[in-house]
Amino acid sequence: TITAVFLLAFISGIVLTYTALENNDSIAGQNGKVWEDQIQRTNAPTIGEDNAPVDVIIYQDYACEQCRNFTQGEESPLNHIKSRYVSSGEARLIWKNYPKKGHPWSTNASTLLECIHRESPETFFHAKNSVLNQQSMINNSNLVQKTLEDTELEGGKEGQIRECYRNGEALSEVLSQKRVAEELGVLRPPA
Repeated sequence: TITAVFLLAFISGIVLTYTALENNDSIAGQNGKVWEDQIQRTNAPTIGEDNAPVDVIIYQDYACEQCRNFTQGEESPLNHIKSRYVSSGEARLIWKNYPKKGHPWSTNASTLLECIHRESPETFFHAKNSVLNQQSMINNSNLVQKTLEDTELEGGKEGQIRECYRNGEALSEVLSQKRVAEELGVLRPPA
């Protein structure tokens, strides 16, 4: 069988990864690295069926207004993709972090949301939307409080999330995801 991985940019630069299995060969990207091998698809926030033939990797900066516009609202590009491709089983959406310089609380937001996904994965999308919807009110000093007070967590999860946020392990993962995005040629989120 062939494993062909195509990386296409569409709708505000979203990265679409299509995998077709026909033999054991792989197609490499511009930098010579195999796209499929660089993007970890497990242990990430997802919407859609695990066996969908297309993985759409969404690199997002939670302090970015364009990222909010891409994902929020009835007519957003993301809702179009979900209704057209995810609901039909043709695609699965996978979220990755891409905090950008110039957004003072962006890396902290990505780290907090990575912790929320680790400790309470069922609340990730609510927390993500909360951060995006409160962009104008969030700063480094109130990010954790505003996000967690708007996210319904099961008992004990808030303490685990706060500890994850403090210990730096999630930050390493955020920075790793950003590095991979840059190696793949993602110039800016939303991608």
